[in-house]
Amino acid sequence: MPLRRRYYAYRATTFPGFVFPVATLFLLARDLSFTGIAAAGAAAIVVGVVGEVPTGYVADRLGRRNTLLAAAVAHTLAQAGYLLVYSVPVAAAVVSVSALAESLQSGTLDAWLYDVLAARDEGDDYTAVLGRGESVRRYAGAAMMVAAGPLYAADPTYPFYAMAVVNTASVASLLFLPKAPAREREQSFSPRRAATAIRSALWTPNLRSYVVFAALTVASVRVSMEYLQPVAVDSLSVLPSDPAASVGLLYAGFTAIAGVASDRAAALRDRFGVRAVLLGAPLATACLFVAVAFAPWLVLPAFVAMRPMGAVVRTVRSRYLNDRIESVGRATVMSAASLVFSVVRFPLLLGAGVVADAFGPYVALSAVNAAFVGCAAVLWVVETPIRVGRDTGVVPAD
Repeated sequence: MPLRRRYYAYRATTFPGFVFPVATLFLLARDLSFTGIAAAGAAAIVVGVVGEVPTGYVADRLGRRNTLLAAAVAHTLAQAGYLLVYSVPVAAAVVSVSALAESLQSGTLDAWLYDVLAARDEGDDYTAVLGRGESVRRYAGAAMMVAAGPLYAADPTYPFYAMAVVNTASVASLLFLPKAPAREREQSFSPRRAATAIRSALWTPNLRSYVVFAALTVASVRVSMEYLQPVAVDSLSVLPSDPAASVGLLYAGFTAIAGVASDRAAALRDRFGVRAVLLGAPLATACLFVAVAFAPWLVLPAFVAMRPMGAVVRTVRSRYLNDRIESVGRATVMSAASLVFSVVRFPLLLGAGVVADAFGPYVALSAVNAAFVGCAAVLWVVETPIRVGRDTGVVPAD
């Protein structure tokens, strides 16, 4: 089977589709409050922050495919752990295992794909392949989400059993992917060299301000998605069917839209330019969420806009960063960027939980995105995140 098909097969197993639409509902049903769920999420962020750079370094030293295998195993254990959650400490432990798995995977997968394609003289196809892989991932996730609601309605634990099976398949599919090409300099990639690589890459004028802006974007999207389930159940309560069962279909629709957008990421970048995609799209979507506090009926249209926006931005951002990072230590530097994303998300997540308990999820959504817009405005005054026009101006670092 050609490399790309094997890669797409693996990506089809990496979306948490069975549990994504029901995880918050599951925890609320087990007597956790919004604040408790946010506290568990904050603990997971701490684990992610602590482990982000070390796991990237491990990937550069011990192999990126091996690191991805470890991530898939950790995800499987986390899904089984949800069955034991009845308190905030246990929830924190479970989501921390998921955070560790994400740390192992973040940066590593993109670095692996970038170098594998470059070794085959197919580096120019990176954005298209990454976008198609993300599209396949989301289509598979949409199919899982269609089943998630009925599974949850039958028994709240069934989606987690199903997700554990998919994660096991992820482990198996990774065994059919090649290892990233070995480079002699990686064998002597010391912690000191790792620190130098991070500093020299992320502190350059064309990256430092954008990494902060990207962190604000990721934080606003990830925290906002925490409240889709309760607001969706509220919005769908007028339907004759069980809202918890219907929310899976809603998630599936959102994810399918995001899959289509991800597949078109390269074309959208070429049509509108890097600046419009990476800066303009997130700010426009955030402004729509700010309006939810005054017009709650906008909440579902805002989520419809957020899902494809997040998919496209994620794909274009990966190429933008990888093109400016040396191959040796690539996973370490990408993980360092992810660490910044987690640090920014931490206070936003905790603050949103408190606001949601006090004023409801609609106000929390508006507050999160208003904070994003305000911080982005301050950042823009200090240093423009991307100082290019319509063209990318990208020159690969390798």
